[in-house]
Amino acid sequence: MEIRFKRIIEQLERKKNTHPYLAQLWQSYMEIKKEKLLHYCSCCENVIERMGNEPDIPPDSVMTILILMSHCTTDLNRIR
Repeated sequence: MEIRFKRIIEQLERKKNTHPYLAQLWQSYMEIKKEKLLHYCSCCENVIERMGNEPDIPPDSVMTILILMSHCTTDLNRIR
């Protein structure tokens, strides 16, 4: 995935002369998404570490967490 991301960024760089606004828009968007993905990876690694010490959670708790995460993500997207 990292190779694909770099290739896309390089392609956008080459298009900056002919399409500066679109290229910059997409490059910024991709960088923001990459930062968020890296943040989510860190969070997931944190959870994986805790899985060794804690029992699993019940299914309704999973649904509650998903709903809360969905709302938090939506709210964060509105801020940007």
